[in-house]
Amino acid sequence: MDSADPKLRRAALWALGGNLVYLLTQLGVLMALARLSGPEMLGRFGLSLAVATPVVMAANLGLQTALATDAGGRFRFGDYATLRLWSSGLAAAVLLALGPVVMADARGLFMFVAVAAGKIVETYCDLCYGQFQKSGRIDLLARSQALRGSAALAFFILVLWLTRRAELAALAQLGVWSVVALAHDRRMIGRLLPPDARALGRWPEVRTLMAEVWPLGINALAAALSNNAPRIIVGHVLGLVTLGYFTAISYALYAGMFFANALGAAIAPPLSRLWADGQRRAFARLVRRCVAIAALAGLGLLAVGAAAGGPILNLAFGAAYAGYGPALTMVLGALALRFVAVALQTATAAQRRFGALGWLQVAGLAVTIGACWVGARTYGLEGAAAALVVAALVQASLIAGLLVRHSPQAAASGAGASVAARTGPQATAE
Repeated sequence: MDSADPKLRRAALWALGGNLVYLLTQLGVLMALARLSGPEMLGRFGLSLAVATPVVMAANLGLQTALATDAGGRFRFGDYATLRLWSSGLAAAVLLALGPVVMADARGLFMFVAVAAGKIVETYCDLCYGQFQKSGRIDLLARSQALRGSAALAFFILVLWLTRRAELAALAQLGVWSVVALAHDRRMIGRLLPPDARALGRWPEVRTLMAEVWPLGINALAAALSNNAPRIIVGHVLGLVTLGYFTAISYALYAGMFFANALGAAIAPPLSRLWADGQRRAFARLVRRCVAIAALAGLGLLAVGAAAGGPILNLAFGAAYAGYGPALTMVLGALALRFVAVALQTATAAQRRFGALGWLQVAGLAVTIGACWVGARTYGLEGAAAALVVAALVQASLIAGLLVRHSPQAAASGAGASVAARTGPQATAE
């Protein structure tokens, strides 16, 4: 295990670097919208993301995780790519149908289509990232994220500054993402894999893969809805202007989860290998370390938000956002709990217990929707932020309970109790 630590640290550092660049550039997009277009247009952008993301995440079927943790090589990259092609096509059709429902005006619909198309392009990048992880090339993943983020931000700001039309800026972002997906990600996959591994899969293999990973689709849909349903609820209950403020504040949760998921992706392969090799105690030790790091990182962010939430919002988005410092602190409290939940969820996924994760996410989603609906209607934006804390606490508790039930200590305790039950009467008789 000790010999694997340097590789694990390097993978985590690459994941940190790539995601940090990407998250900062996405923050730049929101800052540009807040300062050059105002909260209502930022609300439109946030609503487009909130509706498109769950559809695309469901269609992703968790294939990045499945591919990265496929230590035994049961399926080829081409099998995953074929399933992704079908599911992405279905997602595109669903999003086209939802467009006129989500945005009634032409500019809003243009914005929604551009954002949704960008999410579809991301599905291919997502699959390539799974192969990069499996091949131990987190550096390629980080480079792709840095290229996508920095180039897209430059063109987004340029187009928005020249035209003051956010939908055209979103279209420029889509163009940049498409170029990076084809010129970098597809090219690197060609270098990593031979042609037969990249060839499109046949129906029997794809059907078997789909039967195995569909619970990951439920898990991804529930997770995406948990992250985005609050935006949809705030937009419906409180309006697009308030949604603009909420989109800016809740970006801390999105950014933190993106970072946490990236680190989870970095530790997923070693965790899956330890579990597959039967090294249960080493597996448990690594899980405990990851949970401790996640908890410390979350508490640090919470402390920063409590001390300087208002000034941070003022610096990033403008004086109109500075009064929402308490709401930002609550969002960071939810993020601290979600950090721990991601570490536990990655360990559960490494055990290939995808079905249980899916149903736990559905339960967490129900809590999120109910709490946010009540919170937004009763206490406004601050109530929606507080609801995020409640939902995160429930999610972390459920996943922790599931993992503890299947821990090596629990298994040993259960086995000991079973032996005692069988031998107890005989020992008494003797």
